[in-house]
Amino acid sequence: MVSGQSRSQQLSGSQATVLGLPRGDRIVIYAGAPLAGLLLAFGLPWVANWLLQFDWLPLPGVVRLLAAFDGISGWKSLLWLGGGLVLGLVFAVVATVESLKLTLTDQQLRIDKSGDTRFLARAEIGAVFLDGKELVLLDRHSREVLRDTHDAPAPALAAGFRAHGYPWQDRDPYEGRYHRWLPDFPELPPRVHALLATRQVALERKDHKDAARLAEEVAQLGYVLRTEDQTQYWRALESPPQ
Repeated sequence: MVSGQSRSQQLSGSQATVLGLPRGDRIVIYAGAPLAGLLLAFGLPWVANWLLQFDWLPLPGVVRLLAAFDGISGWKSLLWLGGGLVLGLVFAVVATVESLKLTLTDQQLRIDKSGDTRFLARAEIGAVFLDGKELVLLDRHSREVLRDTHDAPAPALAAGFRAHGYPWQDRDPYEGRYHRWLPDFPELPPRVHALLATRQVALERKDHKDAARLAEEVAQLGYVLRTEDQTQYWRALESPPQ
């Protein structure tokens, strides 16, 4: 077990290591977000009332509505401040639920994020490493099966995976095999070029959801992508699926 950043529990009959948002960060979020919501509810009406002195307002209707809460008292004041407190608490819950949580055993890896759960057998994982702030898992064909930001410190991640026999790497074992994408590069099929051209537009629009979907389509054709400052790099799978 990794001290300070993980805990042990029983999962599928074996000792498990849980890696997620560190306890200190959770305390800060659950204490700070409701307080921030309370302060926002307290100060926002005053700020809105001050803005009313100006002739030009970006959202005059919204500003006037907020200004109406300035100076309220009694149960209305408690209700308004309570709303800010609840809003902060909701933000804290959403922030923790959407953070990546990993539960590792010697047999499998459980991945939880945003209410979704998936499982990967340890035998299916070919490499685990950090790419900047992102945790990356590759399968036995060198295909990416997970790329996501993680809140646990790098030493805790490395120790947790290694403790259960996962193939942790200090860097991407295939980083020297990537090629910068250029239109009409002769080694890529026309279908891949078309997808990468479309994905380039999505990257420039900062449409991350569409870019991720297109990357999955490229992966199905036997290629892995990585992106640096809207520049796409590709490599072929080590053992493309039949």
